[in-house]
Amino acid sequence: MRYRLKLGLVVVVGLLVACGGGSAAPGGTSAGQPSAATSSTGAAPTGGPPSAVVQAAAQEGTLELYTPSSLEKTGAAQLVEAFNRKYGLNVDFNYTPSGSMTRDAARVVTEISAGQPPTWDLMLVTDAHYATLFNNGALERVDWASLGVADASVVTYDGTTLNYATQFVAPAYNPNVVPASEAPKDWPDLLDPKWRGKIGVSTATH
Repeated sequence: MRYRLKLGLVVVVGLLVACGGGSAAPGGTSAGQPSAATSSTGAAPTGGPPSAVVQAAAQEGTLELYTPSSLEKTGAAQLVEAFNRKYGLNVDFNYTPSGSMTRDAARVVTEISAGQPPTWDLMLVTDAHYATLFNNGALERVDWASLGVADASVVTYDGTTLNYATQFVAPAYNPNVVPASEAPKDWPDLLDPKWRGKIGVSTATH
């Protein structure tokens, strides 16, 4: 069986836990007993995910979660707990903070290419690292609409991922070197010749 990762928002953490197992059916769901989150008819609550996905999350039990280290384990725990409350589940998780996303993306590509399940069920990485996974066939298409994602503009990489922003990057300056009154107030201010050779810019591809 060829394994692929499903990647997206942590909000849908429990919906994706089944993708790390070897028995997942196409689309990332697997058969299982109805969970507390499904009705007696097997239908999911109105506006919720497909019942089979919730059942798979309940059956899997433990999520291998990889996120930026800035989220920290306490933040990951809050998200998983919120999901459990919403869908009446008791999914546990193992948390791996990012060390080198480039290295770890290459790791799962190697694992998947070898026909092995990836180390992590769910990864949150930058757009540049999603590109690495996408270009190596490591991502699986997801019916995000059925999972409650109404804004199609956030779906990217041929339906495999969700794109979202969690931080904003702005210029910073050393107040011990530049008085606040002389600091740039907007981007065009950086064109002033006095800043020539004094600006540092990150070379990260993302």
